[in-house]
Parts: sequence; C-alpha cells; structure tokens
Amino acid sequence: MAQTAQDRVSLVLASDENYALWMGVVIFSCLDKTAHPALLDFYILDAGISPSTRSRLERLVANYRATLTWIAPDRNRFQGFPLKRYGIATYYRLAVASLVPRHLNKVIYLDCDLLVARDIVELWQSPLDGNIIGAVENLGVSPKDIDIDRQDYFNAGVLLIDLAAWRDGDIEAALFERMSTLNERLQYLDQDVLNLVFRQRWTRLPLRWNLQPSAWSKVEKNKTVQTGYPHREFVTALREPGIIHFLAKSKPWKFPTFHPYKQTYLEISHQLFPDAIESNKVTAMEKLTRLWQVEKHIKNFFRNRKSGAIRYTVPPQRQR
Repeated sequence: MAQTAQDRVSLVLASDENYALWMGVVIFSCLDKTAHPALLDFYILDAGISPSTRSRLERLVANYRATLTWIAPDRNRFQGFPLKRYGIATYYRLAVASLVPRHLNKVIYLDCDLLVARDIVELWQSPLDGNIIGAVENLGVSPKDIDIDRQDYFNAGVLLIDLAAWRDGDIEAALFERMSTLNERLQYLDQDVLNLVFRQRWTRLPLRWNLQPSAWSKVEKNKTVQTGYPHREFVTALREPGIIHFLAKSKPWKFPTFHPYKQTYLEISHQLFPDAIESNKVTAMEKLTRLWQVEKHIKNFFRNRKSGAIRYTVPPQRQR
C-alpha cells in the first residue's frame, strides 16, 4: 500500500555538538520503540554539529530506513537572547514553524535529554482538542517571576504542535516579542515564554509522555494532589512511561546522578556511542562520595521497584 503524508510522523530536535550524541540516543529510542520506524521523519535544528557526528546520526537513522533532514537556523535571529546555562539551540523551538518545511502541519518537538519508551505514534495521535500545542505539566518548582499557577505551567521538553494553527495565529511573532521584552527577567527562558503565550491555551497530555524526576517524590510524599494529575496516573506513568525526561540535574551521563532509568540509558549509550560515555572522566573522590550516599542508594532501589522495565535492541554495528 502506498504511504501518504498523513502516515508519516515528523519529529523535531535541536542540538549543538555538546548534546548531539545524547540527541542520538533520543532518536534511537524513537526508532526502536516504533512499530514502523521507516515512517519517522527527523528534522534536526543544527546549532553547530560536526560533520563526523552528523554522519554517525545519519547512519543510525538509515539503519531503520527513516529519514533525517538537517536545518541550520540563522543564529542572528536569536541574538541578544540570554543563554544562562543553556545553549542557543534551546530557542530554536520558538521558530519551529518557519524552520521546518512548509508542508508540515504537525510535529512532535523533543528535547535531547529524553528516552522514548513507547511507540511515538501514540503521542502523535493524541487529540489537541482545538488547542495549538499539547504538553505535560511541569512537576517541579514554578518560575518566580511568571504569574501562572504551578498546575497550569507546562514543561516544554515534549511538545505536540499543530503547525498550521501556529502559523495562522502568528505565534512565532508573539513568542519573539515576549522574549525580546522580558529577556533577562525570565528564569526558564523559552519555556517561560511559551507558557506566557499559551497561557490556558494548551492541552494537557498524559503524564507518561513527559515523566519527570520529581514524579517519584510526588508519589512517595503523597503530593500528587498538588498537581493537575490524579494519583493513579502517576502510578501508571511510573510503571509504563512513554517518555522519560532526565531534566535539570538528573542527566544520566553524569556520574553523581541517581535515577531509576539511569542504567538503562547508560547501557544504550555505551553500545551506540561508547566514546561519549568514555569522555566523562570520574575521579576517585567522586566515586567514593557517591558510594557513601546511602540514603540516595536506598531511595533509588525502591524507585526502581516502582518503575517498569524497558528493553531496547541496539543495532549490532556501533555508530563510530
């Protein structure tokens, strides 16, 4: 049967060289967990990825007969925006509708510190109920200078976007205007701006599609009632996550990190991109310090027991 444009799933990621191989792990997890990976189209917003790294990612995607398109945004458009601890690539999502090909009417935007654990088509088919974007509530602390209730503030690491409605509503102009005006006052930069522009105009996606580190503590401390999700949805998300988000300080490639899915992530990374793991040198003092963090070890043990196992089939050839 011939494929149609509607059959295909468009995924957008943005990265520089520093995060490119971690982005490769996200791409691999999408491909591995999708029943029909050849229907996936990846659009990479390139903030300075080396030719050798690009080749490695191209080979990875080619293994599954999916497609990968490189897009190099004009960095001058984002000149003057504060970077803080982020790179310029974080702002590329604000211009997603004008950067990707015009014929695309819908995309999924993904951060580079994720692990996809279910078929991404399930997320693709989620209804937006007339809104332009779908997202998951940000479970952590809300920003200080944004007048939005914590339950109404979403995390921008996973976004389902109706591009046609985005263009019709001139959303890009609104985002850039707010970014230019508020600038240094924003704590979480582009995420804050997205929340301001889409205030009370976003669709709440199931929690499993952006499982954040604080989900475990919310369950442990009986604080799920402080969120916009029922307790049972937390339990389901921990057992059957759709996308695991290693946000903030929970990066799995950082040695001090404790996270129920850290080992799964490291096993995949080591098989796909062993040099990325080997580049993280760990001192003897760091090893000793982590060894003696008994409380964190115990907590992580019990969090592992609450979390569903996830398995991946890594291609036999390493992406060197």
